[in-house]
Amino acid sequence: MNARTTKAEEAFFFPESRPASTTGLMLSLARAFEALSEWSRRRRTLTELNSLTERELRDIGLTRADIGYYARGGR
Repeated sequence: MNARTTKAEEAFFFPESRPASTTGLMLSLARAFEALSEWSRRRRTLTELNSLTERELRDIGLTRADIGYYARGGR
C-alpha cells in the first residue's frame, strides 16, 4: 500500500478478524455438516450394496462380509 491509502481502503483489503467465538462456532458447524455428509454417504453405500444379489456382489468382487468395510471407505 502507498501513503495515499485511506482507512476505508485498508478496511476493504484487511477486514477485521472475526472474534474467536464466531470462528469456533463456524468450524464446529462445518465439522458437523461434514460428519453428517459422511454418514449420509455411508448409509447410501450400505443400502445400495445390500440391495445387490450375491451374484452381483461376486461380479464386482465383493462378499456380504465386505460391504461394511467398503462403505467406510475401505478403512
